[in-house]
Amino acid sequence: IREYLENAHRDIYEVKQLRLAICNPKEEIKGVVDLYDFDPYHKRAGVGIAILKEADRTKGFATAGLELLIEYAFKHLRLHQLYATISEDNLSSRILFEKLSFRESGIKKDWIATEKSYKNEHFYQLINE
Repeated sequence: IREYLENAHRDIYEVKQLRLAICNPKEEIKGVVDLYDFDPYHKRAGVGIAILKEADRTKGFATAGLELLIEYAFKHLRLHQLYATISEDNLSSRILFEKLSFRESGIKKDWIATEKSYKNEHFYQLINE
């Protein structure tokens, strides 16, 4: 995060990532939404999102933040697609991305090591047609 903040003034085309705060109407930060692995040649980027406090989840902040990021990515950056990787047990994120028309296109088997075993990671894409 420190490295990102030191480079926050630089353009997405230069640093290949963008982090934006998700705020409520009182301008209190409720979470963050990211574009990462930005590839202007192939016109794609990865998407990450986090709502910081448990009490702020399921209140629409993630949906609103992700909707704005999608609009920005497709209209202003002219991307062809966005993608996200989501752990199999993160059902709320999987539901969120599916609600916003991301479609699962693959599963990375045994991708995330845990103390006792491995978890699968689901790969989602939203293609701007």
